[in-house]
Amino acid sequence: MFIHSNELVDIGFTGQPWTWSNDWEGEGEIRERLDRVLCSRLWAQKLDKAVCSHVSNEASDHAILLLETNLVSANRKKRFLFDIRWIKHGEVEKVIAEAWS
Repeated sequence: MFIHSNELVDIGFTGQPWTWSNDWEGEGEIRERLDRVLCSRLWAQKLDKAVCSHVSNEASDHAILLLETNLVSANRKKRFLFDIRWIKHGEVEKVIAEAWS
């Protein structure tokens, strides 16, 4: 109700499907997704590549939420910059000619 009435968005997650465990073994074990990353719709539109990861944590019964917002696209080509100092090397013309052929 709180999330809906405040127009918040759950950005989802990657990793294990729970953020809390009672750390019991066997029948009494409970695992729940209690923790989550919420944001406004505008934030979600501007940072649509943001990812929340559930990271295991041995020191607590809660997982760490790692929010990454500055993700670089794998398809993006790096810009080539020519370094003028390369001209000083005797074989630079040969290397460039071989690369272009």
